[in-house]
Order: sequence, then C-alpha cells, then structure tokens
Amino acid sequence: MKKKWRREILYRRNQLQPEAITEKSMAILENLKSFEEALTGKSVMIFIDFGKEVRTRPLIDYLKTLGCRVVIPRVDLKQKTMQLYPYTSHEDLEPSGFGILEPVENPSLILSPLSLDVVITPGVVFDLTGYRIGYGGGFYDRLFAVTGDKVLKIAIGFDLQVVEEVPRDRYDLPVDHLVTESRILTFKK
Repeated sequence: MKKKWRREILYRRNQLQPEAITEKSMAILENLKSFEEALTGKSVMIFIDFGKEVRTRPLIDYLKTLGCRVVIPRVDLKQKTMQLYPYTSHEDLEPSGFGILEPVENPSLILSPLSLDVVITPGVVFDLTGYRIGYGGGFYDRLFAVTGDKVLKIAIGFDLQVVEEVPRDRYDLPVDHLVTESRILTFKK
C-alpha cells in the first residue's frame, strides 16, 4: 500500500514545473518563520533537496540568520542509518551514489543525534495525523526512535503530497508539525 501511495504522489510531484517548486518552496519558508522562536540558536537538522523536493537552500540560509547550528545527514546504506554533520557550505558537499548532495565523510565531525533540537524532515506522502511515508529506507523513523520526544519534528512538503491517512507500521513515528505552502498542521501527542 505504501508503494502505491509513494508512486502516485511522486508522479504528481514530478509534474511540478521548476517555477512552481520555487514559488511553493518560498511560501513554505514563510510559513516556517512562525517557528522562529523554536528555531533560533538551536541545533537544526535539515536535508539537502533532491529532484522535485521542497528547495531547502533558502531554508538553510534562513536558519543561519537565526544563529542555528545547521546539521546535514549523510546516509550510511550498510548500517541503514544517517550520520549527522555540521553544515558549512554547499561547496563542502559531494553527490552520494543516488546523486543527493551529502557532507564528505569524516568520522571526526559526526554529531550525536542527541545533540539535535529540531529535525526538518522530507517525505513523499503526509497525512492529517502526522504520519509520513518517506522513500522507503526508514532512516528518519530510526532517527526519531533515538531522539524520541526531545526533538521538535517538522515535516515540509507540498499540498499535493497531503492525504487523509497513510498506512503505517508499528515502527512509524509521527512528526509534530507539517508545513506546506498553504498551511501549518499541528498534531497532538
């Protein structure tokens, strides 16, 4: 069932034109600004956008203006985990095997997931109760299992990615908020 949702929503998202992605991404950034107090000066993990995802570079620039320590994930496919690195600049990133920009591997720079205050997470499909379907690797659910309720979990995506309810497994963990170009959804714990 998750595969069907993933396929359908990715098909819809892939229809978006570059100008629409930019415009919607800027609207998401404007909505994200309502979390300014919760973000200022915090350790915030955010992903580097890929394909037709929400553009995150403007979000990263915004986080830097708030004095955040920006943290970027590097996927370890063997361990099925994400290694967390401090963000310095886009020039210090390299393409992964999937073509996604990631920090250059350097074990001496890896940060503990417990050092995070906020995680801004991607997804393919989001529902009205805070659950999401990602790309199928389970990386964010494993991260959330480690960080628990200590971190504020904010998903970002386009309105066209929101459905009433997604199928979920026992290990799936909800986010606290979903920010799209037209709304902010907050979920009860």
